[in-house]
Amino acid sequence: MKVLAIETTGQRYSCALWDGQRCVVEQDVHQTDASYDGVDGLVGSTLRAAGWGAAELQLILANRGPGRVTTIRSGLSYSQALGYAVGSQFHTVDTYQLTAAAARDSFDLPGEKEILVVGAHRTASGGHGGLIFTSDNPVGTLIPEPELLGASASRVVVRAIGSRVRLSDQLEKRAAEVSSDARHLLAAWQAGAGKEWSHDSQLFWEV
Repeated sequence: MKVLAIETTGQRYSCALWDGQRCVVEQDVHQTDASYDGVDGLVGSTLRAAGWGAAELQLILANRGPGRVTTIRSGLSYSQALGYAVGSQFHTVDTYQLTAAAARDSFDLPGEKEILVVGAHRTASGGHGGLIFTSDNPVGTLIPEPELLGASASRVVVRAIGSRVRLSDQLEKRAAEVSSDARHLLAAWQAGAGKEWSHDSQLFWEV
């Protein structure tokens, strides 16, 4: 299956193409770069690098946030429109799932290892919670901030680069920042395929 993955939750956009389980090409661009030409420019450049046509795409994946409202909207609207135009499947994952997948890959963690993603979720009471991921729980279990402070030492604590949420000093010291690039979208989607996201999430970090 030929897959296009698009990540636009921050000022740095990334795009990756997969053929089955093989990542064919990955590119990224920052909005301040002279070469920046929007989502369409990045996707077009990536497709040309692989020698693919858009009509060959069978699955398009995008990150639905949280992140920057304007960049999320641009990525989602483009991805949905492209999927409709070429008759491709279209699915999304969230920043929490993507960060967990990126951490598992970056730190070479086994599936049973618990990953605690912090700094991205606002609870109904106004506090900040976190989400615990394992291979058996790919959509995450929400835990409130007071419980985060007692996080097991064996738990890997990470936060997505770009999160503006202020954590407690204890968590700030433990949390490793992880770059959630487009190349991790496929693994995040495959891990949670068919699972419903039910958390009352804060959609955007900033405008």
